[in-house]
Amino acid sequence: AFKYDLLIAVGDVIPILSSWMTGRDVVTYLVAYSSHYEGRLKLPWPCSICLKSKRFKLIFTRDSLTANDLTNQLSRKVDFLGNPFMDSVYNKNIPLPSSLYRLGLLPGSRRPELENNLLMLLKVIEFLPKDLFIRPGMIINLALVPSINDDELQQLLQGNKWRLEKNTSIDSPTQILFDQYIINVQRDSFVEILNKSDLLLSMSGTACEQAVGLSKPVLQVAGKGPQFTSNFAEAQRRLLGPMIFCAEGIPGELTTLKKTASLIIRLLEKTKNDTNFLLDCKTQAKERLGTVGGTSKIAEAITRLLPRA
Repeated sequence: AFKYDLLIAVGDVIPILSSWMTGRDVVTYLVAYSSHYEGRLKLPWPCSICLKSKRFKLIFTRDSLTANDLTNQLSRKVDFLGNPFMDSVYNKNIPLPSSLYRLGLLPGSRRPELENNLLMLLKVIEFLPKDLFIRPGMIINLALVPSINDDELQQLLQGNKWRLEKNTSIDSPTQILFDQYIINVQRDSFVEILNKSDLLLSMSGTACEQAVGLSKPVLQVAGKGPQFTSNFAEAQRRLLGPMIFCAEGIPGELTTLKKTASLIIRLLEKTKNDTNFLLDCKTQAKERLGTVGGTSKIAEAITRLLPRA
């Protein structure tokens, strides 16, 4: 790092402190911190000291509230130009399937927690009214990581009400079925599922943030961890705002799962009939995640700085 004139530090205290210690000029993107958690960001020591240094030429945050907060705290300009992790999911050209409701399932990506999360999501689906699946009713798409193949998925479902079936459809070669319930299994289709869903049923981290950034309401299902616990879900709601919903109750209990299924119906109806609700989704997306082009805006700001570095 010492041989470069300008360093880019992304993340938390370690890259910030490491960059400061080199004595070089620094640009930092504080993706790990947000004022939405507590209302006022309490940066760990010695972040504030480093960021006040004249060597930190540009500071970017993950949301507008944090930018305003740190501008006041550090007595210097802090910018919010968007989030680079959002740019990969913006896609307005994905055709929407013909159905009344479109629900996306996000069980997360870490194994073996993913398997437990998926089984819990299936229990929620079992509480949905069966008549919703009469055409053109509800389409459910499961965003599954490639690391769990069909054989492993079949083994996971053994002893369960659900079964795995192959399908001739190109869009979904595999389906999980039980009675009238049908779930399309889609791998490497995460961006597509986010864009074409009216509502996301989520037990995920970054994927949930990206859904909110696309103006999609998200319904959490708190699990038993190790990642997606009740505490994690509560912190996520503070970070991402009022378009993140969660049914009250003990995680995994049938009464909680039943409440979650009822909330699915209410939220789906709001996406079709409540224009103020959809407007709120767009407002929260812009304030908390920004708009398309965060990567290029940050890159352009750094480029303008380079001749002076």
